[in-house]
Amino acid sequence: MAAAGEAAQVIEGLVTMAIGMAAVAAAIGWALLRRRREARRFTAVGRVTGAVGRPEDDLRAMVISFTDRDGRTRTWTDPLYTAFALDRVGEEIEISVDPPAADGPGRVRVPRQSDTGFVLNVLLGVAGVAFFTAGMFIFSEATF
Repeated sequence: MAAAGEAAQVIEGLVTMAIGMAAVAAAIGWALLRRRREARRFTAVGRVTGAVGRPEDDLRAMVISFTDRDGRTRTWTDPLYTAFALDRVGEEIEISVDPPAADGPGRVRVPRQSDTGFVLNVLLGVAGVAFFTAGMFIFSEATF
């Protein structure tokens, strides 16, 4: 009877370690994919030329002009409405542009202070390490 319980604990430990290894592998793969996507983007310096407001509140979105890869000047409105967009008019900011799509120019991205993709990637890796460590403890308790 005790052998069946130990076998179940061994399986639990192995499954928990496998989940941890899969999470760490997914975090590494996601980081490599993000790095490859960032390498394909075109980086440009844009100038904030204005701020467009929403009628229901005081928040505004930055209007940014920049020169694209092909030398054309483009104007783009940031989809994020903030309270400080009007204060940034006249400033130069670094932006990144995805490669052109079949239906038009590439997507424009403004770097933010915090990158949620990076934070989620780190959390996935930490969770993987935690699962792997817990699986090791379960496995070692069952085998020793």
